Amino acid sequence: MAAEAEAQDELAGQMRARADEIARELGISITFIAAHGDPYTEIKRVADETRADAIVVGARVAGTDHQIDTYFNTPTGRLKLRQGNIENSLIFYQRENSAKGRASHVLLCEFADTAQTRTLKQVLASALGVAAVVDKVREIYFVDNIKIHLDRVRGLGKFLEVEAFVRKGRLRHGRRQAERMKELFGVLPEDILSHSYSDLVLQRRRARPARRQ
Repeated sequence: MAAEAEAQDELAGQMRARADEIARELGISITFIAAHGDPYTEIKRVADETRADAIVVGARVAGTDHQIDTYFNTPTGRLKLRQGNIENSLIFYQRENSAKGRASHVLLCEFADTAQTRTLKQVLASALGVAAVVDKVREIYFVDNIKIHLDRVRGLGKFLEVEAFVRKGRLRHGRRQAERMKELFGVLPEDILSHSYSDLVLQRRRARPARRQ
């Protein structure tokens, strides 16, 4: 038991140190709290007691990924090639633009490294044309089937994104999970963006004044 307690204390210390490091990078203050019991009940209790702006609990840290997402012209849906130091993938997804939690239907092909994606990027750019490029630094966390992103997007700012991965027929369960996370993070309806980063990049580009010749 003593060895187990020592291991738990060591793990908690590592998590606290990493949380402090992230907080300094983002310029925010944090409180590290250890609790036991039913996860949702304890999260709700801590959230109510601390009145925190956000709570990340029981999360596995995947790391920090500098991602370049290149979006290509498509007649429907969105097709993007992600190049990062953690994630490299070709992603096609369909999702409505709505300022609420919404379902995405995703097809994903993962690659081992950026060397494979560089050639694919050239092929897709030549065949389809590039619609937009999103450059971001992403902190990635996992809580069971939920993926949490803390994003710093060049030219746009800082964002929180939560994804619940569910199988076909479990959409209602995924929506309940998303609603719980929204409550725990204190996300208000007016905080939710209706469009993707690529849409925001295009809007920003169109809003720029034309350069004089």
